[in-house]
Amino acid sequence: MNRARHQQSLWKDYFVTMVHAVALLLTPQVSVDDIAISQSLYNSAMEYLAHVFAQPDSVLHAQAYLLLTLHALHSPSSHMIVTIVSAMMRYCVMAQLHLAESEPQVLNPAFSLEVQTRRRVFWSAYALDRFISWIYHIPNNIIDEHISVELFSNVGDADLHHEGSENSCVQIETPSQKTHVSPALHLFRCRRIQSRIISTMMRSDFKEIDASTTWREHMLGELDSWRSQLRLLSDVASKSYTSDRWVGMAYNYTILLLHQPTKANVCNGFGDRSVPACVQIAMTFRTFQKDRQTAQLWPGLLSQVAVGITLLYCFWATPPQHQTIAYRSREVPEALRACSTALAILAERWVQAEPLRDVFDVLAKEVPLYGTTEEDPLPRRISAESTSYIQSQMPLLTSIIMHRGVLRMIREMTTEDFPRNLNEEFHHQPPASHDQAMLGSLSGHMCSEECPFFREAAHPGSMTDMNASAFSPLENGVGCAYGADDETLMFPLLFGSAEF
Repeated sequence: MNRARHQQSLWKDYFVTMVHAVALLLTPQVSVDDIAISQSLYNSAMEYLAHVFAQPDSVLHAQAYLLLTLHALHSPSSHMIVTIVSAMMRYCVMAQLHLAESEPQVLNPAFSLEVQTRRRVFWSAYALDRFISWIYHIPNNIIDEHISVELFSNVGDADLHHEGSENSCVQIETPSQKTHVSPALHLFRCRRIQSRIISTMMRSDFKEIDASTTWREHMLGELDSWRSQLRLLSDVASKSYTSDRWVGMAYNYTILLLHQPTKANVCNGFGDRSVPACVQIAMTFRTFQKDRQTAQLWPGLLSQVAVGITLLYCFWATPPQHQTIAYRSREVPEALRACSTALAILAERWVQAEPLRDVFDVLAKEVPLYGTTEEDPLPRRISAESTSYIQSQMPLLTSIIMHRGVLRMIREMTTEDFPRNLNEEFHHQPPASHDQAMLGSLSGHMCSEECPFFREAAHPGSMTDMNASAFSPLENGVGCAYGADDETLMFPLLFGSAEF
């Protein structure tokens, strides 16, 4: 009997071991010994994984995926990270965690431990999925229109009740305005805004959509509305991921997501928005590194590469005579040095990051930041030596970065002349009538008042209720039911086992 009871409890060993394996990697200054111990713990956890799947609880299985994903984020393998995140999200869909109609029917879902755990697990998976979609600029694994489950409620752990207990029979309660999960809810809403942006950019007809300024202006409005709640829901005193500085970084990252510069749009406001956002991100990230407040994530490295390349590209693509005051900030050179320093520090963590560091440093030396005098004319393009080196690294960069926009900017800066004149088409703005026509044709699937993003919650104190007057309810929700696969979905052992 003792042996049978021991076999039944082995699934717990997986979670205990994996939590320790992940925790070791979350320290800002990870030592070689920490990495080795974490990998050893990971290998031990894999021995207990089958016992997790022997349990009937699908939420438990999804939590196992979440831990594998958190461990994988610290591994220098872009392909592995994308694969495990996709597997995690697909399992959540198979388990129907994304569907409101699949939730347990309880009297008070806002305070139900079972319901709220399901929601927290799903939305945690959702946030990681959107994070990876943004880093690599790839489609989301499930579109927002297929999600009907509400966000978890603004209720602290101590107020969640076990169904059937005396606490669950109390009258309907109203959550307090701010709990320890309030900052997380605030950040989740930002992920949902980013999700709408990514979904739009991934559309096959995005060029037609992007010809209008309507969709981008709408998303900017939603982003600014989200930022206006910063003081209410962020944790000003915190130095963790829920602090106001981290939320400010999320805002600037979303600005970059919305305004990916090209030679055609960089002088039409995209540069003016991208340059300050890049500067703020680089300077804030440097502060985090100095204060030892940030873990060393592989996607975090790639985000800094994207920020530095975008900043350089704006100066490369914008002729000196068209560089506005945003380009003249004294913090621009300092921000580039901060990017270089961040990449150098992260390259000490991963030898695989060295090509990213070196390519950025080469471009930083070649791209002039400001216009110069006629006696000292600007070069036509970067040097042949730099071009040859960067081109030799492009196959490796392509497999690591994967982000088509970042790779495009690197290729253009490497192979094309510095733009010196602007064609009239670069300044062409679509007429107002065109914007109105686009707004009418896209209202059914863009992030508008008809979008599930603006659905009002069914329980008090939810995230959307805090500013309900700003949004209209969804009249006809869009849902899609998925059947669960009866077969046990196992993990290949390669997940998280790459060399660090």
